[in-house]
Order: sequence, then C-alpha cells, then structure tokens
Amino acid sequence: MSLDNSGIFLISMSPPISQQRPRFFMKNGKSLVCDPQSTLKRKLQFDFANQMRLKGFKTHQEGAICVKMAFHMPMAKSWSKKRVSVSLGKYVTSTPDCDNMCKFYLDVLNTIAYHDDSQVAVLMCKKVYSEIPRVEIQITSLQENILTLEEKNLTLEEKTG
Repeated sequence: MSLDNSGIFLISMSPPISQQRPRFFMKNGKSLVCDPQSTLKRKLQFDFANQMRLKGFKTHQEGAICVKMAFHMPMAKSWSKKRVSVSLGKYVTSTPDCDNMCKFYLDVLNTIAYHDDSQVAVLMCKKVYSEIPRVEIQITSLQENILTLEEKNLTLEEKTG
C-alpha cells in the first residue's frame, strides 16, 4: 500500500496510538463514563484540522470514502544495530493491533475530514518498523473510482457486444 498525492494526505509525527477502552466509575451514586484519551484526541484533531486548512481543504468529504493508514512503529532502544537494520521496513506483528489504532484515528478525524466514520467504505492499514515513528493517513472519495469502473464496464460491453 503506497500513499500517493490524491485526496487528503495527513501526517502525525508522534508514535502511533491505539484506542483505549472507556473508564466507568461511580460518583454520588451515579455511574459516569470517561474517555481517557479525550485530551490527546483534541490535540490531534487540532493538528489535522490545521493541516487540512493549510492544504486548502475546507469541506468534509461527502459519500463513501477510502481511508489508507500507514503506522510507522518505533523500534525498541534495547535492540542491537543489526536487529534494527534487519527490522527496518518489516511488518509489525506485535501489539498494538491495527484495528485499535485505526479506531483511534478514525475517531479523531470524525467531523474534521468527514461527517461520520460510517462513511468509510474501504479501510486499508499497515504497520511497519521505522526509525521515524509517525502515522500517515490518506482519505479519498470513492465516487471518482465508481465512475471509472462504470466507464470500464461500458468499454468491455462494447468490445464483447
């Protein structure tokens, strides 16, 4: 999966973060729910909204969208130089899970890049080892792709018919 320049391209230069479960507690006989990552989410929302503003994107994506995420994971400082060089660019099979990281960043981008994460019809994710931990996100509209598929089907029908 490569991230090209079409659609919206966002990058976070902080190490990838996975979604944590909400915390439940009782206060004065009432049960309350707390999101332990709310401050971090607001900080990333501000950063992504600023990136979109600087790139000239002013509106939310409409309709079905495709989201590609590349999680560049840090390597342990205790690793030898040989292990670092061998692991660089390889897929990560340890925790945190891709689905939990995707959930976190989809929640962060809610109401910033799209109206709701239910618009995400295609989600691609990879996590690899990198010397520079970061998260790269590309959001494209699927409406453009549907038109090209319909055009391809029409040309196939003309050739066979």
